[in-house]
Amino acid sequence: MESGWHYPRTGLRERIYRYFLKADGHRFTLFAERRKGKMHFLQYDLLPTAEHKGFTPVYVNFWLNKSDPAGVFYAALAATREDRKFWSKLIPAGLKGGIKAAAPGGVEATIEAECQRKSTQGASQDLAAIAAELGALVKSEKRVLLMLDEVQHLATREEFEDFTASLRTMLDTHGKSVYAVFTGSSCDGLNKMIRRHKAPFYASSEEWHFPELDDEFVDHILSTFADRSG
Repeated sequence: MESGWHYPRTGLRERIYRYFLKADGHRFTLFAERRKGKMHFLQYDLLPTAEHKGFTPVYVNFWLNKSDPAGVFYAALAATREDRKFWSKLIPAGLKGGIKAAAPGGVEATIEAECQRKSTQGASQDLAAIAAELGALVKSEKRVLLMLDEVQHLATREEFEDFTASLRTMLDTHGKSVYAVFTGSSCDGLNKMIRRHKAPFYASSEEWHFPELDDEFVDHILSTFADRSG
């Protein structure tokens, strides 16, 4: 996506960072149906400003490899720890609220390629190795911001239960060093993850509804189109 087309949700972005930095919150769930722009918000608004706000960002989309969410999570951690500026490479200097693709296919393709490379290196299924990877990242950084996209996928298969429980334990273990944004597009899936009494993340985060696009979005698209088309 060219940066001009992206509609920055500055108000929501700043509200989230205020929640983390001033309200002492550490986890929240951002829910919206598909095609509402959650992924773009994470990648084009939260991620580019994370380091400026004092966070080391880790973006994880559990749909990158639906059969191996643990591997996807491990890959994102490993890429971030091995190359401290991995995510920053996707953001050109001086670009406000947008990301420039580091490879053909856009930022998602860049992340997917790195995750696939890492998840084939043998440790992706080892929960102890994943916990160690997160622990090493936390040790080297002041604050880690996990952006966990399509998190409801963890509730779709029984074989994901061990990883899901381990993820909850990891977040609890690192307490105030790790912040997490959960996003989901399935109400039923989020119920299984968060709202039911025996759910692995029951009562573990605040829940926010992703705001609808408004008149300012329409004005932004019309203005960008007029500028590009003449």
